[in-house]
Amino acid sequence: SEGRGTSQELGGDQRSRGGQKNGRAGRRRSSPGPLSSKASKAAVGDPPGNGGARCHPRAEADATYWQICKELAALAKGDAYLPDELEALTRMMAEQYVCNFSVFQSLIDHWACDQLFPIAPLHRLNESPDVDATLVDITCDSEGKVSKFTDVEDVRHTLRLHSIKPKQRYYLGIFLVGAYQDIMGDLHNLFGRVNEVHVFLEDDEDDGFYIEDSIRGFTTNDVLGFTQYDGHILTRIMKKQIDRATKADLIKPREGTRMIDEYVAILRGPTYLKTN
Repeated sequence: SEGRGTSQELGGDQRSRGGQKNGRAGRRRSSPGPLSSKASKAAVGDPPGNGGARCHPRAEADATYWQICKELAALAKGDAYLPDELEALTRMMAEQYVCNFSVFQSLIDHWACDQLFPIAPLHRLNESPDVDATLVDITCDSEGKVSKFTDVEDVRHTLRLHSIKPKQRYYLGIFLVGAYQDIMGDLHNLFGRVNEVHVFLEDDEDDGFYIEDSIRGFTTNDVLGFTQYDGHILTRIMKKQIDRATKADLIKPREGTRMIDEYVAILRGPTYLKTN
């Protein structure tokens, strides 16, 4: 539907590498690259009986290799020309940002047919982004990731984002998803519908737009209902178990009350990660 989009809160994690091939043309020049380091690293990684090193030297070689790649990637950022050996560095050194959403629920066409959706930060727009990243979701599926992004003419393999600040939320907007993604996404991994807002552009408004409607996403209780479970019945079962544990002096009454309150709060809360 027109003017409709979803936004998801994002948390930072820096575990893997990904990037972009830019194919820039220009005069060739010799340049240090990760190839010689990669060969040395592979030799060190051979089994000890074949001339390879033991665990500690392997760890040192691995750390040295990635440090060399990191420094080369930093040097290459402002370079007008990249030799072939360095073109893959952006993809190799990209961070992984863990996002509080499910690709299969909200962006099913990205996984199914490589559909590209515009993705951009929703705040800190007065700051220059400084991190090349790919996105991964919170599902248990290894394909729950976004590693292809829209560009001016081609496809990017990383997205330029801001560094994550400790204890501060970071939001991304995923645009042009529409109702079709919601219907096709179903309830993969039992993640329900996300919170939505319907935004319309309007020149007569002071800000140039207005929010027509906001729709809350599914609660855990809602999703359990789709799978033939009743949250009220589950709560009664939990309360009986806690009462038996309290009478058996396995837990204190105050602890039992806290546990049932937390259980009810979880059922009423969203299926996605909840942040303070």
